[in-house]
Amino acid sequence: MLRESEADIICLQEVTSILLQQILQSSYFQSNYFLSGNGFQGYGLLTLSRFPVRFFEERFISTMGRSVIIAEIPFAQGEDEKVILVGNTHLESAQNQEAREFQLK
Repeated sequence: MLRESEADIICLQEVTSILLQQILQSSYFQSNYFLSGNGFQGYGLLTLSRFPVRFFEERFISTMGRSVIIAEIPFAQGEDEKVILVGNTHLESAQNQEAREFQLK
């Protein structure tokens, strides 16, 4: 399904170690995408970009160890160089609306 989408940027949440290994071992993804390098245990976030990218991660105040992966993608617009930022996160669950709103700020 991911391969057929031909998406330029893919943001995944709740990625299991099994899915991560499948993506890492796939010659298609290895030759067509840059992958975020955040480590996780159990499950986590994964961002894939067809464009050269700089990934960085910001941690939230969270009881569940949440964070956001930000992909910084430079591109030229005329003579100016611009940057697109794409964030990938998984907010608190467990019906914790206040925590989710705080994390979005």
